[in-house]
Amino acid sequence: MIAIFDIDGVLADNAETKNLDCRKPDQHAEFARRITGVSALPMARFAQAIAYCGAPFFIFTARSEALRMPTEEWLEDTIGTVGKAGMYDGLLSDEQNKDFVYSSNRLYMRPLGNNDEAHLLKWKQLQGLLAILKETEFNYSNILVFEDNARSAKMFAQNGCRVYRPFEFRAK
Repeated sequence: MIAIFDIDGVLADNAETKNLDCRKPDQHAEFARRITGVSALPMARFAQAIAYCGAPFFIFTARSEALRMPTEEWLEDTIGTVGKAGMYDGLLSDEQNKDFVYSSNRLYMRPLGNNDEAHLLKWKQLQGLLAILKETEFNYSNILVFEDNARSAKMFAQNGCRVYRPFEFRAK
């Protein structure tokens, strides 16, 4: 099994940022300022559990690459350390951490200048990941995706992923 998590609306409460468009460079500074205090959602603990079990996982986000530093800082501050141990060693002992490898390619972000809708962007992110996995001959028959955007969720499902929308039925 491979797990893919979205950030905004799945791992992070996006109430502070949902009115901003991170495709627009003039909004990057405000987006970066607002994400520093964003609360983690319960799915963040689930992501820790996935990491603890040793399942490969990735984060696909529509956030701009220009926001990588504040995004990784938020992940570190909120969920645990991103670094030598991977995501997120606050939950793992040193012995468990030794075989868990993290690299920046686990966090897929919107390339600078990209204006695709989120579901198209994430389709490209998924195709990139599948190409890498195919080269490694890793069995990726079960991909579990945690996504809040309806169009992105539909795209993942159409591409053979099992999709869970954590807050699909929450009160509005």
